[in-house]
Amino acid sequence: MLDIKIQQTKLKLFLFCNTTFATYLLFYYIGDMNNFIGSILINLITFIIPGIGWIWILGRRIASLLTLFFCIIFFSIIVLCLGIILRIIFNLELIPVIQLAIIALITNIGILVGNYSS
Repeated sequence: MLDIKIQQTKLKLFLFCNTTFATYLLFYYIGDMNNFIGSILINLITFIIPGIGWIWILGRRIASLLTLFFCIIFFSIIVLCLGIILRIIFNLELIPVIQLAIIALITNIGILVGNYSS
């Protein structure tokens, strides 16, 4: 059974990540992605959020914030590449919503299976 603090951490990560995904979808379907907020959302979804979902793999061994930042970007790039590979394997169209769904799925799996106690 998970500790209540771990459950709260997972819930906060889950809500933050999925709120960002939902906000991106809102801006995408409104058609207003050419502004500053749209640019920030795209960069968050590409380079930050997937890494946040999987950073638990390193545990508490990260010494500095700079190292943490580069590890988050590294995990995000791995998730992005995995999403592209999955899209090629399943012969899916090249549209942003499909890539977002794959990234969201992989990120949520990382949050759900994460061991945040170490």
